[in-house]
Amino acid sequence: MKRTGTRPGGPVIGEALASRRSFWRTHLLWPAAAWVVGIVVVETSHVDFVIGDLFYDFETGVWPYHHHWLTEAVIHEGGRDFVVLIALSVVVALAGSFLLRRLTPYRKGFAYLFLAMLVSIGFVALGKQLTHIDCPWSLVRYGGDRPYIGLFEARPGELPPGQCFPSGHASGGFAMLAFYFFLRRYAPRWRMLGLTAGLTLGGVYGVAQQARGAHFVSHDLWTVGLVWFSCLGLYLLFFAGEEGFWG
Repeated sequence: MKRTGTRPGGPVIGEALASRRSFWRTHLLWPAAAWVVGIVVVETSHVDFVIGDLFYDFETGVWPYHHHWLTEAVIHEGGRDFVVLIALSVVVALAGSFLLRRLTPYRKGFAYLFLAMLVSIGFVALGKQLTHIDCPWSLVRYGGDRPYIGLFEARPGELPPGQCFPSGHASGGFAMLAFYFFLRRYAPRWRMLGLTAGLTLGGVYGVAQQARGAHFVSHDLWTVGLVWFSCLGLYLLFFAGEEGFWG
């Protein structure tokens, strides 16, 4: 007699497979596609200059928001201190997980948070050392003394190296995207708060630096991609085995 019915565990396996596919689509495929399209659009257009021109006063030859109290004191200096405070809080929570039993289940997550913030910001800092791109305020177009050299253009040897690509300050804000992955693991219903916080904070930091003449919008676009994929890679390193992403 021919046996009928479903294989034991079939629906469960099917759900797990669908969950894995959904994860890779929403966290890797779609973000990568959006990032690449954004980079192509920015690098093949003049949007950097269009936005930069909005913030630069060509009549007076200055960046009005360069030393403005909001962009410099609050968002730049205060924002940097805020990121440091968050990082220190994570370290304290990690240390506390060895002392307080109620924090013990989150120890691995706290370790992930700290490393994700550190590594993503570190990758951006490394990029500055490798690309040697100038800040807008250093360019002839905006009153500086250096020509514009695109990311994929050869830099003349006589020019001193630039230190403005990707965006270091925005990377601190975007590093909060690590909280999206942390919350996805420990409190899934709140994970979008982490995503919103990271994108908002990084966006605010980025726009403030654009207003000051420190960066172009393309710098921030590259930065958010580097940070997102750094956080994703570390999340997989920490939790892929537990969640069965490779199976």
